[in-house]
Amino acid sequence: MHCRACERRLYSREGVSFVNPVRVFLVEDDLDFAELIGHAADTRPDWTLIGHATSLESAISEIGAMKPDVVLLDLKLPDSDGTATVAAIVERFHPLAIVVLTSLDATEAYSAALRAGAQDYLDKAEATPAVLSRTVRYARERASYAATIAKQQKEIEDFATHAAHDLSAPLRSMRGFATLLEEELEGRLRGDEKEFLGHIVSSAKRLQALITDLLEYARAGHGEQSAPVALDEVVEHVLGELGTVLHESRAKVVVGELPVVYGQASAIRQALRNLIANAIKFRGDRTPRIEIRGRAELEHHVIEVRDNGIGIADEFLDRILQPFTRLHGHSEYDGSGLGLAVVDRIVQQHSGRMRIESEVGVGSVFMIELPFEVTG
Repeated sequence: MHCRACERRLYSREGVSFVNPVRVFLVEDDLDFAELIGHAADTRPDWTLIGHATSLESAISEIGAMKPDVVLLDLKLPDSDGTATVAAIVERFHPLAIVVLTSLDATEAYSAALRAGAQDYLDKAEATPAVLSRTVRYARERASYAATIAKQQKEIEDFATHAAHDLSAPLRSMRGFATLLEEELEGRLRGDEKEFLGHIVSSAKRLQALITDLLEYARAGHGEQSAPVALDEVVEHVLGELGTVLHESRAKVVVGELPVVYGQASAIRQALRNLIANAIKFRGDRTPRIEIRGRAELEHHVIEVRDNGIGIADEFLDRILQPFTRLHGHSEYDGSGLGLAVVDRIVQQHSGRMRIESEVGVGSVFMIELPFEVTG
């Protein structure tokens, strides 16, 4: 529905011209507050209120038709409540800028709204004309920057995909012909010749693995909407994927209580798969024992993956999460040095952080900290 503020002049007031005022759509079921927003818009030349809806259902219909720059969104509506309201708008209109209007506790509402996809949070008590003006302008700018970054990320992913495909094709041929040559000349190669050909085959395998890992790193944590993720189901799925290597290594896996977190399910699954696979790989001469547990700590979840492997020396803990960090030669352990870097990237993109505790010869504890998801 349109309001009085929506019909005023859009581009000038008191001799000051604005080429591109911010087009704002209000979603608010409190009609008194909506009227207040309308009056605030009338006093400002740099943004215009183009429409108003009192429910999520009508908002979705009108936003699609009007295509605003910014949505001022109340979290509590007759047909929706909490961050589900934000998620519904994000799902349909991303990367549309969203500013959450609420009278809830600022810290909790702010963090929850941002994780759901909003650009900003504004307490209704602070919604003065000047503050509203600044907020909607900054929200549009941030959404524009986010869209640019997302476009660049997509271009990087597309480039990585095409590069991986173009590099993999000749590499597969090289590896295939080298293997055929090795089989064809079986029994006729001298010691050095057989060793050299073996180096060609093994190097091709490592290069193929590196290309795959680089592509995984470029894509880590992108391309999926966030939602509640039950970690017990994720871990069960990962253990199924790693079933063969778990059986071969006779690994003992203990899974404790795990929380439901908010994030991208496939990315979190990838992070946990990398940590569990590392615990199996870097086991030394021991039968691996892996413990996976969760706990609440301050304002975040902590997910622990604890192993009894070879451990990490103190001097390497500061750089173990950096890309291409390898502490062992290929003859000891294969890999590109990107596994933990992928985990760290995924965790950072979920507004979390990684912590590592380790003792050489005893084992390591990898801790993923993810913020609580707060609704309401």
